Amino acid sequence: LTTFRIFTYSNQSPHYSFINYPLRLIESIEIKDNVTLLFQCKDIRSFRLTFVSAEKCSFWWKKFTEKTLLP
Repeated sequence: LTTFRIFTYSNQSPHYSFINYPLRLIESIEIKDNVTLLFQCKDIRSFRLTFVSAEKCSFWWKKFTEKTLLP
């Protein structure tokens, strides 16, 4: 997480993937199943991040919502 972008990657087999996305294009962030963050974007894209615990999920939800709020 930077000031302008979210960048994350997973190297777990079989789903090697990465996300590199501008923060200002994120429209909403929801917590699903207490361990998954669901991102809805302004250009119709969506993606999700899954965490190992509900505490880590809520911590990152707070971080992302702070960064995506308008100044």
